Amino acid sequence: MGSAIVEQYLRSGASVELDELLVGRRHEVDMNRFLMFYAVRTLLQQHGMGPFESDWEAGRTMALLDA
Repeated sequence: MGSAIVEQYLRSGASVELDELLVGRRHEVDMNRFLMFYAVRTLLQQHGMGPFESDWEAGRTMALLDA
């Protein structure tokens, strides 16, 4: 199910944003989790949620998936 969400809602800018996070290798990033977060955030924004709210809600969603 997660991969279907990623494929449907992943924007082209996800790889650019990921590259920016990885510059200098200062952050350790799980590529699959990042892409899922990015897709959930995009889905929320497409349904009218603002950028800060969608970041927070996507983070909450990811935390619930870990539980």
